[in-house]
Amino acid sequence: MTSKKEDQLMAEIAALRQRVAELELEQQQREVELAHWLAAERENWALADALNQTGAAISSTLRGEEVLDRILDEMSRVVACDAACLLLVQEDVARVYRWRGYVHTERATPKEIVSAAFKIDRMPILQTVRETGRPLAVSQPANGDAWVHKFGKIWVNSYACAPIRSRGKVVGFLTVDSETAHFFEPADANSLQAFADQAALALENVGLHNRVREEIIRRLRTLKKERNFISTVLGTTDALVVALDREGRIVHFNRACEQTSGYSMAEVKNHYVWELLPPEAASTAQAYFTNSPPKPPASDLSNRLESQFEAYLVTKTGQQRLIAWSNATLLDKTGAIEYVIATGIDITKQRQAEMALHESKETLRLQNEQLQVRNRELNAYARTVAHDLKNPLGVLTTMAEVLAESYTTMPPEQLGEYLQSMARSGHKAGQIVEALLLLAGVRERTIILQPIDMAGIVAEALERLAQPINQYQAELIAPPTWPTVLGYAPWVEEVWVNYISNGLKYGGQPPRLELGVTLQDNDMVRFWIKDNGPGLTPEAQAQLFTEFTQLEPGRADGYGLGLSIVRRIVEKLGGQVSVESQDAPGQGSIFSFTLPLADNFGD
Repeated sequence: MTSKKEDQLMAEIAALRQRVAELELEQQQREVELAHWLAAERENWALADALNQTGAAISSTLRGEEVLDRILDEMSRVVACDAACLLLVQEDVARVYRWRGYVHTERATPKEIVSAAFKIDRMPILQTVRETGRPLAVSQPANGDAWVHKFGKIWVNSYACAPIRSRGKVVGFLTVDSETAHFFEPADANSLQAFADQAALALENVGLHNRVREEIIRRLRTLKKERNFISTVLGTTDALVVALDREGRIVHFNRACEQTSGYSMAEVKNHYVWELLPPEAASTAQAYFTNSPPKPPASDLSNRLESQFEAYLVTKTGQQRLIAWSNATLLDKTGAIEYVIATGIDITKQRQAEMALHESKETLRLQNEQLQVRNRELNAYARTVAHDLKNPLGVLTTMAEVLAESYTTMPPEQLGEYLQSMARSGHKAGQIVEALLLLAGVRERTIILQPIDMAGIVAEALERLAQPINQYQAELIAPPTWPTVLGYAPWVEEVWVNYISNGLKYGGQPPRLELGVTLQDNDMVRFWIKDNGPGLTPEAQAQLFTEFTQLEPGRADGYGLGLSIVRRIVEKLGGQVSVESQDAPGQGSIFSFTLPLADNFGD
């Protein structure tokens, strides 16, 4: 029994030992597998890190030549090799653009390698990779392999090739060569493909960059062409064109502006436009662009810009040119004003011509009015001469005829009466002629006002009228002193002679004439003469100083020139005439005229 139990126990121990051995073997296998898995993971992580770094390095530039160089420079970090090259496809030909490791070849120089091109359908490795779109590793080339014998690469004992794909199309190849047989395995081809995909992205970026760059260059050329065209148009037009930014600074100033203003574009660029305007217009223009505080939004600027207006432009020499402006605004994408385009036409000569024409018309109108006045005066002059000279000349003619027939038989007393009557008629005719000459002379003559002695002038006038004063037995009252005024003595004397003569003729019976003077607040002096006549109606007063109008033709033998001469003289001397009357018996009239006070003479 004991022996049986021992045998059974020994069998169980042997089975346990066998199981332990099996478990140890399984553990060893698992450890090997884990080691392989860890090694593969490390390789994958290393590959991923290498691809990440190489991808970043390749993509760090957008210059095509640098990208091609970096592709081969960085490829060795992913796939080890003795030589490598990068080929780009042009139709059915693959051309070498970059290479490494072939310089020691005896059958090919570097120049021959870099210019090498392969017909893809004659290079099996390239044809297969393009058709499948997948990488391929050749562990040991066969005899006569086309890739090995190209450039005499007989030292190549293993190689791999991966396509560079872009948008589903093979655009190039990456190839690696090794002197060691079986050096490249499918895993290496896959790593090479991962790198080729990174290279494809980099090349796509370069292509995109180049296309964008070419498009930018094309658009810039188009814009430059359009700008040159617009600049040429603006430069040849006679219209002024100014471009302003939203702050009112000048950004464009065409040739017409330069010619009109005298400033060059360089002199006015970035200056505010109101610097070229006169002060009264500069503040208005500045207000269009600025308002402080607050400053309005740029989008509101268009509401404050006049679309059409006229404004003066101050030239470099200080002259002012009148410009008719028209404004237009250019908006940015937010709707705010970005530029203001102002076009203008120089209308200085046109406006000067219009003003000259207006002045000419006004001058012609005034001359026409003066001619009409002259014509009326001439007609009145002719009527006056015909009417007023008719009586005295008629008397002279009649008496002369009578004397011519009977003076030898005429009594001396009658002869004396005839001669006295003829003398009075001749004297009266002479007075008429002198008055007409004086009236014409006052209109045409230009005099300079000087201080005059009014006391002496009044005395001269009374002395001239001594005979009619005695004849009318008139009473005259005058102030003891007179102020000094500005005037022209001979003319002022005629004024007094006319006023006193009318007072004698139309005053009371006998006439009582009071002469006086009144100082006024406006530095004028009012001289007046008051009579004791019957007065004048308002209608008579309105026509009193009209030329060739007689006060009362039926009452006196005067002629209608005196008071019109007075008005013309006084107005020529800077004064005014007036009359005051009550149109009542015995109330009389007050005739007056004003002259400037001499105290302000020379101020």
